[in-house]
Amino acid sequence: MRGVQSQAVKSAPRPASSGAPARAGERPREEFSASTRWMHWLRALFITYLLLSGFEIANPYLQSNLGIPTRDNFLVGLVRGAHEMVGFALIAVTLVRIYTFILAREWRDGRVVLSGRSWASQIKYYLLLQGEERNEAGRYGPLQFVTYLVFYVLLVLIALTGWLLYGANYHR
Repeated sequence: MRGVQSQAVKSAPRPASSGAPARAGERPREEFSASTRWMHWLRALFITYLLLSGFEIANPYLQSNLGIPTRDNFLVGLVRGAHEMVGFALIAVTLVRIYTFILAREWRDGRVVLSGRSWASQIKYYLLLQGEERNEAGRYGPLQFVTYLVFYVLLVLIALTGWLLYGANYHR
């Protein structure tokens, strides 16, 4: 809870950073709490595992030992079980992240999407017409906020389809 409270305090507008290291005795600026960074990397690992294990479930390629009879080879079953557990863990971590997003009032950073000046600045930066991209209004630039919004919508849809497939296998 402490990380969420410190996040809410840090959501106030800050001056643009030059990217230079902090001076001696000065703490470096922290845009995201440790819990937010942990959840980011957990989701990245979970999504990577789910992608790779999904390919294995769809078309098993790890069963290279053809000398083992099928009745004794449960590798795909183990991968599928781990896939389901990691999927539920991803849902849990995502729900916690959405909760902290709301609690820390990060949703206020979404106002940048409505700012034409922010969009123009970001487009100029990506077209190499501007040297610095730093958004002073909050943590996210307009393109980043829209990308995260679309990502979370797709993640919820993927979780729902996974949950439906999980339930379809246990209908008896």
